[in-house]
Amino acid sequence: MRLPEREEIFRNHGEQHPLWRVVLLAAGFLLGSLVLGIPALLLFPPPDDDPTAILNLESPTFIASAWAMLAAAAAVVYLLTRRMDRQEWQATGLWLHPGWVREALSGVLLGALMIAAVFVVLNASGIAGTTPGTQPARALLLGVVVLLPMALTEELLFRGYLLRNLAQAWGGRAALALSAAIFAIFHLSNPDRDALALVNIAVMGVLMGYAYLQSGSLWFPFGLHFAWNFTQGTLLGMPISGLGIPGLIRTHLGLPHSLSGGPFGPEASILATVVMALGFGYIMWRYGGPASIPRGGGTEGENPRAR
Repeated sequence: MRLPEREEIFRNHGEQHPLWRVVLLAAGFLLGSLVLGIPALLLFPPPDDDPTAILNLESPTFIASAWAMLAAAAAVVYLLTRRMDRQEWQATGLWLHPGWVREALSGVLLGALMIAAVFVVLNASGIAGTTPGTQPARALLLGVVVLLPMALTEELLFRGYLLRNLAQAWGGRAALALSAAIFAIFHLSNPDRDALALVNIAVMGVLMGYAYLQSGSLWFPFGLHFAWNFTQGTLLGMPISGLGIPGLIRTHLGLPHSLSGGPFGPEASILATVVMALGFGYIMWRYGGPASIPRGGGTEGENPRAR
């Protein structure tokens, strides 16, 4: 059996192989995050008595780092799209194409409804209870300035570049599976995560990725991603993937953890699995058809199949 040459592994019919692009995406993002993150840390250093403040979503250190990571993600995706893919930025699907507002608002509505449904079930069953929050204006502001760059960073990296390139090489189904697995691996360092949490994160990656492939627009998955996190943390006071953020109310999650998600939050809950499955059913109805590569990366305007 002949082993493939290095050029065969990292090239695909005369073009850079998608696996090589994945490596460059990861390396470029890490390098960019360091280059832009170090000045952010120097401007907003963590307190000497609390070096873990960088993991605190409320801290200026974390906020500055989140925006630095967004800048790094946008820069590396732009450079790879233009220089390696020889495509315009519009190929990412993040541009003001016809229908972008409808896509974004539809994603926001679905994301908010999905996590709100989990909250309603948890409270109605007595598994969760709530107490009033404090400083609502501060909570809302933090929710935007922290969760918006986090969601957009992940969507640019995992859907706007990674999934798009994998789909162009191997088709939609394989690309969805691999990109969703990488998306889950990206969250391995989150506190209190367990196997179900990682499975649900992967399922969410498939859900958002399917919407992206079918629409060619990044606005729907971005709106869904941001609204899910914002509703979960800022509005309902539940942990977001193991991370806490001030909310308008405080939700206390009880037992069993398989239903509440425990300290990781509802994303480690079977209820989240159910609502994600229902959300995926809606997205299939909205766009229809099997997963494919983005139709022109969103450059052809509004998807005529979107309902």
